[in-house]
Amino acid sequence: MTADLGWNGQQMLKTAAGSLARPDSTLSKVAARLKATPAQVALAWVRRHADRFNRVLLLRNRANAGLARSRNAGFDHAETPYVLPLDADNRLLPDCCNVLLAALRDSNAGFAYSRQRCFGGSDHMIGTEPFSAMRFASGNYIDAMALVAKSAWARVGGYVHIQFGWEDYDFWCRCVENGLWGLHVPETLAEYRFHQGSMLRTTTDTPHNKLKIIRQLEDRHPWLTLPFRV
Repeated sequence: MTADLGWNGQQMLKTAAGSLARPDSTLSKVAARLKATPAQVALAWVRRHADRFNRVLLLRNRANAGLARSRNAGFDHAETPYVLPLDADNRLLPDCCNVLLAALRDSNAGFAYSRQRCFGGSDHMIGTEPFSAMRFASGNYIDAMALVAKSAWARVGGYVHIQFGWEDYDFWCRCVENGLWGLHVPETLAEYRFHQGSMLRTTTDTPHNKLKIIRQLEDRHPWLTLPFRV
């Protein structure tokens, strides 16, 4: 399986990248997408840990291409049948890759996700709900940090740019619309950083932007009825 790691900032990079290099993981390949992180920092990490993986790629956009296009580049370059998107401020726990991969291989699901413990500005749990297609009608309940079959990604046409955010929510909605389902693994296998400087807090959740996103998502998926909360 491949981890699609988005790097954006030197300090956050150490969090996610450090969780990839553990020797007890089944993770075999890394497609790292370089955004704002200085190239020499990312390259140094790749050189230091290259022997840990069968294949490591360091990809860089010529200009800021946004989350959806950058993540699609990572999936497109992956040679494995499963890909796990990992933002630079989050981290995987030691058994995450092993457990999700085993669960997904033994199912017909398009993706597998686990419980995640928040850290930083909060310590609550997310990803606690079993999969239900109709639960998406009122909001997203699955983080992007899930193991996704590359065939599922290809079937829905990859991620689509959504101004101000929620590309992951849109991706899950299109999975549902294409008859794909997710497998919930009721174990805490990853950690999600909760901080006020994130794009979710500074851009997506501002009242003006959030209203625009809700209208855009409801236009794209008429079966959604999203409450407006800030």
